[in-house]
Amino acid sequence: VEVKLSDGRDLTELFRFLMEENARMEEELGPVEDVVYDNIEKSLEYLPDHFKNICRDLFELNKLISNYLFDEPDSSSNIEYNSQEEIISATFTKLIEKATEEGSSEISNILFHTYPVYGTDSELLKMLINRHNVPVPPMMAPSEIGVFHAKKIRSIQSKVASLFKKWVRQWSDIFMHNSSLRNTLQSFLEDLSSSTSESFVKTNCSTILNCLESLEEKKEDKTSFGEMKIPPSPVLPKEIDFKTEPLLIWSPVEVARQLTIIELELLKKVQIGELLEKNWEKPNKQELAPNVVEINKRFLNVSLLYLSAIVNQSDPNNRVKVVKNLLEIANECIHELHNYESPHVIKLVLKSDAVRALDSTCKKVKKSTTHKNIWEKLESLYDPQFVNIKQEMATNQTVVPCFLALRQELTQIDAVFRDVNESGLINLVKHRATSDVIEKIRLYQENMALFHPVRALSTYLRANDIKADQEELTSKARTLERE
Repeated sequence: VEVKLSDGRDLTELFRFLMEENARMEEELGPVEDVVYDNIEKSLEYLPDHFKNICRDLFELNKLISNYLFDEPDSSSNIEYNSQEEIISATFTKLIEKATEEGSSEISNILFHTYPVYGTDSELLKMLINRHNVPVPPMMAPSEIGVFHAKKIRSIQSKVASLFKKWVRQWSDIFMHNSSLRNTLQSFLEDLSSSTSESFVKTNCSTILNCLESLEEKKEDKTSFGEMKIPPSPVLPKEIDFKTEPLLIWSPVEVARQLTIIELELLKKVQIGELLEKNWEKPNKQELAPNVVEINKRFLNVSLLYLSAIVNQSDPNNRVKVVKNLLEIANECIHELHNYESPHVIKLVLKSDAVRALDSTCKKVKKSTTHKNIWEKLESLYDPQFVNIKQEMATNQTVVPCFLALRQELTQIDAVFRDVNESGLINLVKHRATSDVIEKIRLYQENMALFHPVRALSTYLRANDIKADQEELTSKARTLERE
């Protein structure tokens, strides 16, 4: 058997000497233990001089290889699988290693949907750069090096490049606001591009650098020509009396369309990091989850808007008409637009103390079989655990999801699972479940609401300046229909 380094140097004599020396020592002294000294020269002092230099080179090679984090064999201390060979826990290093292997899209999704829970931006960048710099094994035969480059190194580096692109696109805010992170990645890519002759590496570097440079550009919905549709004409009232409640004069169809535009616009702004670790509930939630907070704020404001629209009608017939119109809006959202956020608000408004105090109004509304059925549908669809609405969203082409249902799902995952298991490994059972919910939200964010904005109606429905108070509205409602 011949043993050679990748540069052609022959180690056969050295290995033969070491094996013979070990055999001699075992014969004289019995089984011996390996002893490794931190001082290289002390380890070499018993070797013949002509072997010392080549061993010094070997120590330096091992030192180089030891800086590479991804050659550690799989073991129970760094990765665990279930009976279906699905990864259930791993170290951060192993997670990145598996994310850069073939067929690793699920693992890469988990990584980029949840990594801030168990790692930092700088740690992830450092590890991805380290993973990219795959060393050639020091004792590989020259004939094998080309194959290793073509099959192993190129595959890993392509996957790392793909992860860099995914990271920049999904976490654009991080790279926009963290100049140190951005500059480090940019410098690495520029140095790599200038130092390599590999065309695929240069192409990857150029693509990622272009992603970084385009971060400041205004994001716009991109639609292919084949997906283009002509928006329907707005349903406008014959005339607008600004003294009249808008919900009495605007078509429920057009109100539903404008609500869909508004809710989808807010959803698109939510960043992945806002959805982790219940950031929307923390004292600094405005900093950690500003867009989720904005959705919550809108939910409350539009609830007050609808309550005001009902309670502020002194004419009982107008109160009935507003409630009926709200039900028709909800029905249009569910069955025609697949917007499941707006009907949730309407359902809670109809269940409020203020509306329940309007007993006569509710009875008149429910005399209409159509409106009674819609009301009952809302109550059934939005059960406290959101079981039915989640089923509805799963079986239809949802455009705007019921955000609270998804947020509750994330909250339940946080309550049931720990971030790490008892062995200290990252708990991928939890993070896989979290990733699944975030991926749903990310896909919903790619939806489009192809309707013409109607400024007057949209301004009203945004409810930015609503001043109503729920207790006051409830108190007023109780005085309207006293027996």
